[in-house]
Amino acid sequence: MSLCIAAGALVASLAVDSFTLAWTHSIEKIRWEEDWRIEAGRLHLVEARIHGSGAGMEPPEGAVLERGVWRYRPALAPVEHLRLANSAYTADYELCFDGRCRPLAEVAGSAENAPMELHACEGERAMAAEFDAVLKAPFGALGVRTEGDAVAEIRFLPPDTPAFKPQTTLAERACQQLASYLADPKAGFDLPLKAAGTAFQRRVWQAIAAIPPGHTLTYGEIARRLKSAPRAVGQACGRNPYPVAVPCHRVVAADGGLGGFANARGGYLLDTKRWLLEHERN
Repeated sequence: MSLCIAAGALVASLAVDSFTLAWTHSIEKIRWEEDWRIEAGRLHLVEARIHGSGAGMEPPEGAVLERGVWRYRPALAPVEHLRLANSAYTADYELCFDGRCRPLAEVAGSAENAPMELHACEGERAMAAEFDAVLKAPFGALGVRTEGDAVAEIRFLPPDTPAFKPQTTLAERACQQLASYLADPKAGFDLPLKAAGTAFQRRVWQAIAAIPPGHTLTYGEIARRLKSAPRAVGQACGRNPYPVAVPCHRVVAADGGLGGFANARGGYLLDTKRWLLEHERN
């Protein structure tokens, strides 16, 4: 069983069957914790704890005080999705698993205080409805979506995403070319891509498409060629709808680091960028 954490277009996954969600009220400085279990594709709230008297509210009926911590079992039916909204009164959420706690934004590889959604990764199978094919890859999976006679999107998906057979001729062709690239980084692409983005974004994507396998450019180098700024180039890279076919992974930071990838600074997406660059070096 796995937990999926969605933050906008980013989806991170953890191979866990239970976890604790924790946060601290920014005014009362009271820590709240909830223990969750993943079962049958749903999230089950097992127990909740309040360290102290509660942030502006009394502990619910049936709560038991043990060593300064109120414990109780919320009467909440299992849910498919747990949505966490940004709040001015709540510090960043923490996710606790395997005996340690980490900021949820760090686990998800997203910006701090970004709205997030937690759900059982079994529910990711429904994601196949978004795509005309899902191709397994060494780093996870690639979702392919077509519209008419053009590829509308190629998306990086979490490692435990199941494969989904191509439903259209074009999706099958895209998967064949993606599979060829995964076997040989020198394999090229000649897919019809749906027009997307602003005029500037298209210029950035065109510059990226010209970078040969095994080579990289920095955000600053592309920015100078386009008489723009590195940040603007990075934003355009993050909105590339056709990664791999338009190889945004070949754009790196000026200090030699990976930089970001698909609007992420960590998680499986950065691992994917690392894999793609190593794949092309070998």
